[in-house]
Amino acid sequence: MRGVGRFDATSVAGLNDVPRHRSVIRLERVQVVHELYLKVQREHRDRALPALVEGGALAENLADVLHSGLDVMGPYHAFGGSFLQSALPRKSNSSPFSEQSSDARSMAIDLMRTTLTVSKQKVPSSLSDNLPALLWMAYLGVPLHWVTDSSDDQTRTRALVGGLVPVVAKSVRLARLPVARGLVEVLDGADLVVNLAGRSVSCRYSKSNADDILSSRIQTTAQLGRAMADVQQVPALWVNASTGTIYRDARDRAMDERTGEIGAGFSVEVARSWEREMFDADATVRRVALRLSIVLGAGGGAINPVINLARVGLGDRMRDGRQMLSWVHIVDVARAIDHLYAHKDISGPVNVATPFPVTNDELMKKVRVALGRSHGAPTPAWLLQFGARVIRTEAELVLKSRWVDPGVLTESGFCFEYPELACSLEEIARNTPRGLLPVALG
Repeated sequence: MRGVGRFDATSVAGLNDVPRHRSVIRLERVQVVHELYLKVQREHRDRALPALVEGGALAENLADVLHSGLDVMGPYHAFGGSFLQSALPRKSNSSPFSEQSSDARSMAIDLMRTTLTVSKQKVPSSLSDNLPALLWMAYLGVPLHWVTDSSDDQTRTRALVGGLVPVVAKSVRLARLPVARGLVEVLDGADLVVNLAGRSVSCRYSKSNADDILSSRIQTTAQLGRAMADVQQVPALWVNASTGTIYRDARDRAMDERTGEIGAGFSVEVARSWEREMFDADATVRRVALRLSIVLGAGGGAINPVINLARVGLGDRMRDGRQMLSWVHIVDVARAIDHLYAHKDISGPVNVATPFPVTNDELMKKVRVALGRSHGAPTPAWLLQFGARVIRTEAELVLKSRWVDPGVLTESGFCFEYPELACSLEEIARNTPRGLLPVALG
């Protein structure tokens, strides 16, 4: 076999001009194509590797690699037709997939692997073994276009590369999303898992809605539990949403994690099933059921309907106004999760509510003050029931007395950033636009 150093564009292009027997010419052509393929791959590797940027964007590194390949192939453009005739047949020794081409093929795949490794955008482990070879096969389409490209400096082929690169980079980004990977892979080695999934309860409790409310919580939690049992390195903490509604209607005392009395009804059964699904999971992981009270924050959620009532002149007590409201600012929800992660001795149910609940009457007065409204008409129970039907929700959401004590959080030293309702409502009012606010209809 000839040494690859003897090949150049002139000798390759003139191969067919040598007067020889046809079979000899065919054999010579196969040998030339095979050795040229190896020569081009070596030159490509030697030119591309120094240009790769450690920690650089995948799209930019991949574009540099593909364009440098076109630069290396440039002098051999006239030989492209002969290359295709010899390399495309499946049984050809010059095929990029043949055993004889294994050295050149391995070199090209290793270049793609290095490009992926040095780039900032990391490849999911599920793709790391196969993606370099898949990229190499995708790149084989570039030479197929290149050999028929008569534009100056093969600009059309370079435009093809420009379109291919962002598609590859975006595909790798999408492959990193949990929905594109197995749940076990996503959880394995994670520090913290927080599951807040569940259909909104702001709707009429029809059979269809009730089934969705329950299944959206139970099925998600069950899937996490099954996956958690199979991971090699379990997360340090699994936090699963629950609700302070699990306790009974309480006007006589606060319900803490140790002495709180579990209530009855649909919402309570959902909460109990939700927590049971997590705690019964066959997984050796620390678990916390986050019994959330009413979460307040600018931008939506439970506060928007209350603000709207105040803005249309109905910002006074609902029913008798004596039902208790335990609440928490959304900022403190996130801070509480950080606190639970840091305190490795905490597990089981944890109430998330400030130590300073208010009555419904107090809530509506403080909302009016925060919004600069001096007066508001009370809303009787019958009107609440009627209004709930109109906007397709349940009056229970405002009529039930929720009085929750954050015993575990306060005993472990957690300090609320928004302990008092007035300061929370002031922050919400500053960040809430004028006019009626959008409310999700069930």
